[in-house]
Order: sequence, then C-alpha cells, then structure tokens
Amino acid sequence: MGKPLFIVRLYKMRMVHKVEDCDVILVFCPIVSRAGTDIVAALNELNTCSASKPAILMVFHHSFNPDKILPDSSRNITRRNTLTVDCLFNEDVGLLTCNRNEEALAKIQHVMGPLSNRKNVGNSHSVLNYAF
Repeated sequence: MGKPLFIVRLYKMRMVHKVEDCDVILVFCPIVSRAGTDIVAALNELNTCSASKPAILMVFHHSFNPDKILPDSSRNITRRNTLTVDCLFNEDVGLLTCNRNEEALAKIQHVMGPLSNRKNVGNSHSVLNYAF
C-alpha cells in the first residue's frame, strides 16, 4: 500500500509493519454502517494490536458536502493516548478539501510534534498504518 498523500503533508513519517517498531499507530476507520458500531470495532482491533501505544484514530465520514456537520467522535473514546479526528471523504475525491479536514490534519501535526523526542532518528516518525 502506498503512502497516502495526506500523510506526506503531516510530518516526516516512515511506515513500518510491526507494532513494536512504531511510535504511533495511525488507524483509519471509515464509517460504513453506524458510527458508534464502526468506532467500537476499530478500537477493539486497535486494543488487540496494542493497548498502550499512542494512536491516532481517523474517522472517515462519507459525504459530497464539505460543510457537512458531524458529531465529535472523540467524545466516545476512552482509550488513553488516543487522538480522534473526524474527516470527510468520498470515494471519487478522497479527502475533501474543507476546513474540517484541515483542522484534523493540524491536530495530528500538533500531536506528532511531542513524539519527536522519542527514539526516532532525524525526527522521522515511524507509523503503523492500521485500516479497518
């Protein structure tokens, strides 16, 4: 799987394939049925992968409208060390160009900054890409 374009925008990130080699787990959670059900399933899978590694849960809501109003998915997350962001996308365009997605990327960049004090070399973050 190639590196998604928005990841290139985030920070210097290096994809790894083992949990023990990563600084943070990046979880992609597309909403395909009900948001609550899909998020719980993603968190259950994440916790079987690692219950303690920092994680970024990107919740993808399908829409053609970049101004769509969404509930804040983070209010349902109780897992420690987990940032949850809501993003808008559609299958033809990918991530929509909108304020919500720009804010989500800014939150991720803000969280990734403190991770630069960890073991990574040259401030390159190692990320495990985990899609549901």
